[in-house]
This record gives sequence, structure tokens and C-alpha cells, in this order.
Amino acid sequence: MFNEILLARPGGDWLSFREPVAVVTAFRVQDVLPALVEVEGRVNAQGLYAAGFVCFEAAAGLDAALSTQAPGVLPLVCFGLLGVMPNVMPNC
Repeated sequence: MFNEILLARPGGDWLSFREPVAVVTAFRVQDVLPALVEVEGRVNAQGLYAAGFVCFEAAAGLDAALSTQAPGVLPLVCFGLLGVMPNVMPNC
């Protein structure tokens, strides 16, 4: 799904997350919480780093009382799990 995630830091430089060892996704509301539990579990148990996103439309997967628009084409949850610290890239 992706090979690199770039994250801007407040100081102006960027973190570059490359070559994930795994990618955890959820496309259905009922898969949101299990996906997040998997990410947290693997980060804690295997010492991995996680970079990714949770869409607004994933809210009902965390609390059934919440309603949103129908999900779009993006996964509701998508995290790359990485075994190494991200590279720091200077502001260009």
C-alpha cells in the first residue's frame, strides 16, 4: 500500500518512515478496534514503531453511538509497522 510515510515535525524537519515490516489496515467499522489493538500489541511486544492514520469515519468502530458519513475509498485504519527508527530529513 505504501513504501514511505513522511511526517512534518514542528521544528521544520521531517521524519521518513520506510520499508514497513507489516501494514495493518481496517476497511470495515467492525475491524477498527482489532486493527488498533494489533498495532499497539506489536509495537509493545516487538519494539516496533508505527506510522499511519485513523480516518474520521472509523469513529463508530470505537463507539457505536458515534455516526459519520459512509467510508470512502481509503482504509479506516492504516499503519505501517517499522523495525527501525525513522530517518530525520532536514527542511528543504
